Amino acid sequence: MAGAPYLTVGADNACDFDTIQAAINSVISNHIRIASNKSYFENLEIINGNEKLVGGYADCTQAAQNITDLSQANVTGNGTDPVIYINALLSNNYDVEVKNLVIANGGHGIYIRSQNSADLSVLVKGVRMFNNNNQGLSVLDNNGGQANVVMDKVQVDFNDNSGVSCDGENTSVKIAGTSVISNNSAENGGGLSVFNGCDVSVYSPTEIKDNEADTSGGGVNVFKGSLNVIGLHSTCENGVCFGVDDAPVIISGNVANADGDNSGNGGGIMVSGVDADVSIINAQINDNQARHGGGFYAQSGASINLIGYETPVQECWQPGACMQLFDNRAIFGGGFAAESDDTEVLIYASEVMGNRADKGIVGRIIGNASAEIASTIIHHNGMDPDNTYNNDALFHIYGQQTFAPSLALRAVSIADNSIAGHVFDNFHGDLTVTSSIVFDQQDVYLESGNTASASYQCVIAHESDSFNAGGSVSVVDRSMTPVFVNPNAGNYHLLVDSPAIDYCYEIMDDPGSDLDYDSRGADNPDVINLHGTYDIGADEFDINDDIIFKNGLEQD
Repeated sequence: MAGAPYLTVGADNACDFDTIQAAINSVISNHIRIASNKSYFENLEIINGNEKLVGGYADCTQAAQNITDLSQANVTGNGTDPVIYINALLSNNYDVEVKNLVIANGGHGIYIRSQNSADLSVLVKGVRMFNNNNQGLSVLDNNGGQANVVMDKVQVDFNDNSGVSCDGENTSVKIAGTSVISNNSAENGGGLSVFNGCDVSVYSPTEIKDNEADTSGGGVNVFKGSLNVIGLHSTCENGVCFGVDDAPVIISGNVANADGDNSGNGGGIMVSGVDADVSIINAQINDNQARHGGGFYAQSGASINLIGYETPVQECWQPGACMQLFDNRAIFGGGFAAESDDTEVLIYASEVMGNRADKGIVGRIIGNASAEIASTIIHHNGMDPDNTYNNDALFHIYGQQTFAPSLALRAVSIADNSIAGHVFDNFHGDLTVTSSIVFDQQDVYLESGNTASASYQCVIAHESDSFNAGGSVSVVDRSMTPVFVNPNAGNYHLLVDSPAIDYCYEIMDDPGSDLDYDSRGADNPDVINLHGTYDIGADEFDINDDIIFKNGLEQD
């Protein structure tokens, strides 16, 4: 076997070894093929090594011929130590691959550490990590070590801490393929934890679902780290393709405040810290639950961007609804909550619906936080047949005399929400509404606190008695003057004769594109401009694309 291209491990007589660690220690070959004809009760160590641990073989005869059935060999740990411990201690480059295994009952499933200027790359593919007493997979650096991990087609579930954890400015994790992180439970970050400069990218069609945190970040917890969620095809490298165009990343069914002590924030995502940054393109954030921020919660100078597409020429999995924030629930801020210290939220080219809360059905902005929402449809929030929540105010802006949170809506369509109270409830905050449509049953605005302010430009609303409207605000009775194509079916495109067409002058610094990638400011020659050529609301009527609605087609 000296200098062998590979070694085989299993239960039959054709195998070179009957334990995986013995094959690793032999140093005869760093390519180890693992048969599924036995269960392995081991805690493996790879120290300063370049190793390939590859399952997916029925027996060692099949392994020797590299005939794979993609079965997963079971490796079970002792409940205390990592099932696989990968440690790079020297300032060299190391490559490790772990494929087609089931890893269970460890302290950690896979524990990866890079130290002393080592450069460690790890590929984990076709692996299930479950029922471990700590994280399913953990990555960290120390003393200048670098660790870069790619996870492809993995299943990380039922671990008694974060499913995946990454800590350190020299660490990165990419999660791709049909990966699922589910049913993990932690104090913070049930599914995924990103700490202290770690950079994590999650590609479609990955799902992070049904995880729990006793405190914050039921699905994901980002503290002074970076998270990029990408629901588009990006590239393929070394046999791993990152992202698809026909499916989103899904962050769903996660719960913060799982222990019920009323201290849980960010059901889907929690992001905090001045250096914390979250960017999400083409995803579904839905059915998550927390005390504050059902969909997501941002605080302490963090920033989070939800974007429906990356460029107008690259269509997503569901044009017109590429980024969805729906059916999330919280006591405060059903869709999201943002708090304090220059925290920033951007929601662009998105669909927001079905969220519920006691206060701030869609969002709650507190302290010095700011939120901007643009080219977005907000509809059918507050629908609560069981009357579980008070559903008071679509947006709650809550400040004090010494600091003012801000909410800016630009080219937004608000309609058909079920609200107790007002659309906007502003206490010592700043509200700006431009180029938008507001159609709901309750009054638009409630202001309290002597430092509160609000401004409206180019707005169509169902009433104007509750706010200082100004000359570019119109009141429209929808029962007499229809505005949208078919709101009962969720179609909030503008009708061909909608009063929102060619309504406004150019008041936005960057008009950008509408929800369907159409450019803003297209002049409709059949419409007399009211104030200018810009349509208002999430949709810019395109005479070439939208004229089909005039003939009664695509009404659903």
